[in-house]
Amino acid sequence: MRAHLYTWGDSVAFSNQILLLKRFLEENGYEVYIRDLRRFEGGDYIKRDFSLVLDLFNTGALQRSERFTHKWISKKGYLWCDLSGVPFFNFLGKLLSNNVNVVTNSESGKKLLEKYEYRVLDFVWHAIDYKIWKRKGNNYPSGEECVNILTVARNEERKGLHFIPIIANNLLEMEVRNWKWVIVTNRSIPIPDNLKGKVEFIEGFGKYTRENLASFYHQFHIYACTSLWEGFYIPYLEAQASGLVIISPILLTTLELVNPEGNVFINTQMRIEEGEYLGSRKTFYYYDLDEYSYKLADLIDKREKLEEIGKKNIEFAKRYDYKEVFQKFFEIA
Repeated sequence: MRAHLYTWGDSVAFSNQILLLKRFLEENGYEVYIRDLRRFEGGDYIKRDFSLVLDLFNTGALQRSERFTHKWISKKGYLWCDLSGVPFFNFLGKLLSNNVNVVTNSESGKKLLEKYEYRVLDFVWHAIDYKIWKRKGNNYPSGEECVNILTVARNEERKGLHFIPIIANNLLEMEVRNWKWVIVTNRSIPIPDNLKGKVEFIEGFGKYTRENLASFYHQFHIYACTSLWEGFYIPYLEAQASGLVIISPILLTTLELVNPEGNVFINTQMRIEEGEYLGSRKTFYYYDLDEYSYKLADLIDKREKLEEIGKKNIEFAKRYDYKEVFQKFFEIA
């Protein structure tokens, strides 16, 4: 049997999903072929046993996407895309009107699309290799009282990294002791002198293998998401499997993907704003930085409970293993 994966997107998280799906299909007896649609001008070749167009709709490729139409997808083809955060594109209606089988990567995204009267076949989560990310035994940072906080994100406005110095300064003003916040990113931002030693930026985003990044996660107690918008947020899965406690604003998929027991959520207000291309609109979730600061301070003060919550997260994250998640593609097909 052959499986053709037609890709359109180039982020680190997206590339990892392609590799996981390729491995899954090969483990199930498929001969897998991958082709990048951005550099492919041929006819409709999607006529195999299993065909899937993988897409993250938040790449620069969107500006050239008018040529990406139903001709790429036959009755056995499926479009698996991250429509959770930016579902409003002019050409989407063209795809759906031609009976393209659209599969989102979250139930929340599917519901949002249906709210705007888009037809969606189903949803299939993104996934992780659970055995790589799972924290082994009692391998928690010990021998010190410091609570280690981690954020992994590109330095772009929607990721909210510019909020971190503000929140960290609030922690100092509240006299919260024994914590350190490490941010792995592609480009650091200036740190005030009073936060040096408490906040550290590591410019290593995209350089870690998944195995190395998993080992890095295991040095921390808390994962802090500061984003204003995310589609399917892979670090939720990685952090929970690694036994970290999550603090996050309530984004579109937060309550769908994060264990409700023990993790901390920040209230948000959703606003839809005009995008930059193809008449799109973007969804942003705004939150109060003081609320974030107080809840993070409370979490730090409960250091003795972090390991207990983390162990529950490890168990919760089993559902995101690629061998379980990707079975749904066979059910849909």
